[in-house]
Amino acid sequence: MTTAKPIVFVVDDDVWLRESLETLIKDEGWQPETFASAQEFLDHPPTFSPSCLVLDICLPGLNGLELQKRVAVERTDMPIIFITGHGDIPMSVGAMKAGAVEFLTKPFNDTVLLEAIRQALERYTPSNSRSQLMQKGSNKIILDAYNANPSSMKLAIENFARTEGDNKILVLGAMAELGTESLQEHQNIVDIIGKWSWQEVMLVGGDFTKLQHPYQQYLSAADAGKDLQKQNLQNAFLLIKGSRSTGMEAVLNYL
Repeated sequence: MTTAKPIVFVVDDDVWLRESLETLIKDEGWQPETFASAQEFLDHPPTFSPSCLVLDICLPGLNGLELQKRVAVERTDMPIIFITGHGDIPMSVGAMKAGAVEFLTKPFNDTVLLEAIRQALERYTPSNSRSQLMQKGSNKIILDAYNANPSSMKLAIENFARTEGDNKILVLGAMAELGTESLQEHQNIVDIIGKWSWQEVMLVGGDFTKLQHPYQQYLSAADAGKDLQKQNLQNAFLLIKGSRSTGMEAVLNYL
């Protein structure tokens, strides 16, 4: 089993610089993803890989500082390195106070930028501090077996639906400790699942077993794993998520 290659996002309207940084990043063994504007970056599906953002201040439309504010809300796990040809002290102080890893003025030394990227990737922590993206054979897996409340479950499903990839399979364990609202909250998740097309949906345990829905249903994570094992999956993309009590990590034993 291997973890995913880190992704370094670059947002800069200078095509020459984007191409230069793409080569530099690739040579370091990271995966570059480049964009000419903040909106292009925001339109890109979210990633579950370790990642950071190299961001120019002066951009057409939404500028770099405005994008930093959006990232702080929508992609809280992504460290940012600012690069600019028009920086000043108040601007750099403001960016750093807002959480930037580094603020570099063009032209900058490649070695300095690469060291900043390494530090940013070391600082990367998934937004729920639990999610892991891994590769097992030809299959990609997002595992979050410790955190499942209604809001995190909804966000994980929506992000997974938007993430690039084919043959997507949902393997979701029940949410715990929801009291009298539990059945309704699980029904809400079933309704959210129905907004997209999936190769397969597998719901495990708890109040999922008490609902009427068109999806595969299992009493335990091991049962779901055994079913997946029989399918001999190839080139599938799985989201495995559930509360700690459902033990969803057991599914990995069968993949």
